[in-house]
Amino acid sequence: MTKSKKVDLVLGLIIIFLSILALPKIILKNQGKNIKSLETALLNKKYLEKINSIYIGDSVDTLHFQKKGEIWLCIYGDLVFFADNNLVSQMLTNFSKTRNLLQISNRAENLSQYGLAEGEAFNISFFQEDLAGNKNEFSSIFFGIENSDRTRIYLKTNRKNTVYSMENDLYQYFNTRLETFGLMELIPIQDSKSESLVESIEIVDFSKDNFKTIKKIGDEDFSDLVHRLFSLRGATLFQEDILASDNMKLLKSITAKTSKNTFYNIEIYSYTNSISGVQYFVKTNFSDKDSSVNYVMEISSWTKSRLDF
Repeated sequence: MTKSKKVDLVLGLIIIFLSILALPKIILKNQGKNIKSLETALLNKKYLEKINSIYIGDSVDTLHFQKKGEIWLCIYGDLVFFADNNLVSQMLTNFSKTRNLLQISNRAENLSQYGLAEGEAFNISFFQEDLAGNKNEFSSIFFGIENSDRTRIYLKTNRKNTVYSMENDLYQYFNTRLETFGLMELIPIQDSKSESLVESIEIVDFSKDNFKTIKKIGDEDFSDLVHRLFSLRGATLFQEDILASDNMKLLKSITAKTSKNTFYNIEIYSYTNSISGVQYFVKTNFSDKDSSVNYVMEISSWTKSRLDF
């Protein structure tokens, strides 16, 4: 082979190699021309004040959030507990902000490859619901799988099979874990001023012949006890009927009374069995508690020790 032919061959190979490198970019560029971009919100802001009912779930579990006055309750089967108002408000804000959606597919037969086939997707729906259970739907979004680098997620509405992708920044809401959405403080008050209104704490120790102790403003450790009572958190939510279990024992009652003639009370229970040993539970009562709320929380041994005052 002559020198000129060798040069031509090398140049030819270089051209082929560069063409191969450039091919994916050309394909992606052409594909990009076919992808439609949509600037929109998943939830119209004009409906925010009307929403009083939210459903979150998949084919296995569903949580129902219900607004009562200024607070949100969370309902899971027969269990009713206080939802974290800040988290629910944050969710509403995030769903109502304008986003950049990319249209991926409008073919129903492709839904399964995006995790959006029936029974696969995670759904979040927003309603206005009356006392009779009649619903006015404002938005219902189904979320599928993430893309390969987990920066975007596939979604669709309940009205069309068009698949979109968007920034994957709502993942914290894609679960039905009660403790994610529940207000887990032992005193489930979402007003920071409540703590400052406490004037006395009454402690009844049932393990010591109902021995009663009263702490008042001015006592050396009073402020610390109040703060401790309002800041401690539970670990797991259960229905109240767990307190009727055998080997469940009431240990202590702690009541905080305020200057507005309201009160907050917690009852501390122990449960003993041969498998898990001793477990501790807290039931919370307070003067303006919604009658439909019916939960207790399991607490750790450390939290129990912080309530030994």
